[in-house]
Amino acid sequence: MKTIRLAVLATIAVAASVGFNVRGAVAADYPIYEIPRITQPSGLYVGLFAGWGWGDSVVSTFDPEIDGFVGGGLVGWELRRDGFLVGVEGDIGATGIEGVNTVDSTSVEVNWLASLRLRAGADMGGFAVYGTGGVAFANMDAAITTASPPSDTQTLTGYVIGAGMEAPLTESLAARLEYLFYDFNPSDFMIGGAAVQADLRLHVVRGALVYNFPVL
Repeated sequence: MKTIRLAVLATIAVAASVGFNVRGAVAADYPIYEIPRITQPSGLYVGLFAGWGWGDSVVSTFDPEIDGFVGGGLVGWELRRDGFLVGVEGDIGATGIEGVNTVDSTSVEVNWLASLRLRAGADMGGFAVYGTGGVAFANMDAAITTASPPSDTQTLTGYVIGAGMEAPLTESLAARLEYLFYDFNPSDFMIGGAAVQADLRLHVVRGALVYNFPVL
């Protein structure tokens, strides 16, 4: 009986040893791969954006609400280092933002928007969140249909502030989502032979694709 017990124990020990060796061999045959983290380089970039804008514009004492599509291009330069990003960016885009106040026959149409802004934020290994702000420009038609001549076109100046997030798609391509608020100073429009003041405030939500040029 003692001999049988010893034989059983020896068999169990050999099986356990073989099992450990097999598991070790399997583990050695299948190495663990880490998913590479995509980072964005510092330097020059260009991009395209599209989105939707809405707001209001006071023409004389009347306030037509406006909304519409906006789309265009951007170019900028940024520095990413030690978890931070800072840079400068300019953009310009055509818009279909317009609106009519039928009660007083006033209307507004925004032809294009442009801005020159600073950007600063946090770089979390490629994914970034940032704030932005700077000077803004808008070319706008204002009209009072009961006047003669009924409309005029002026370029307004003001400021823009906002925030956004950016995620890398490849080492050179990134996607963005941004919110921007524009506030433009009143300007004189010559309508009906007299100077009529009009201003503009806009909210814009837009997405963008950005191409980062390789660092040479």
